Amino acid sequence: MLEFGQCIRNRFLASTSMSPASECSAPLQRGTRLVEKHYQRQKRWAEIENFSGRSLLTIRQDIHVKILAMNLAAMVRNVAKLIADR
Repeated sequence: MLEFGQCIRNRFLASTSMSPASECSAPLQRGTRLVEKHYQRQKRWAEIENFSGRSLLTIRQDIHVKILAMNLAAMVRNVAKLIADR
């Protein structure tokens, strides 16, 4: 069985040379499912679908505020870890 990275390379080569790459279909599908699950988990965690308004400006502001809040929380967590490790 081929690894996921090898299948990506083989799949690209197979798609450019028009030859079948059936041994890669299962690992690629499994990798795709993992990426999709991770994306959905992150989307739920960040509450990306809960916007405070309907205009494009409001949605952009909500996204930027959520990213800023996540970055600030990560910074505080890292500082707290450094202090705790002393």
